[in-house]
Amino acid sequence: AADPATPPRHGERIARALGPKARHTVVPNAGHGVMTLPCLRDAVVRFIEANDDDTALRVDARCAQALPRPRVFVPLGQAATGPAR
Repeated sequence: AADPATPPRHGERIARALGPKARHTVVPNAGHGVMTLPCLRDAVVRFIEANDDDTALRVDARCAQALPRPRVFVPLGQAATGPAR
């Protein structure tokens, strides 16, 4: 994870402080704005909307590990045709 605002070590410390039911997910090759990624947004919503701890703790966020590395350079033709997706 490449997040200068909140590096993974800070999340690890918070998770330890919260206790054994805390969950800390690190998205490789991503920065601070991971809530725009559909798989993570859906996982967070399922976690928050869970009716009990057991259901919340079973939420699968492994999709974070499969997200592709973002392209560093966008070909000029694509950049000129519209917004990034």
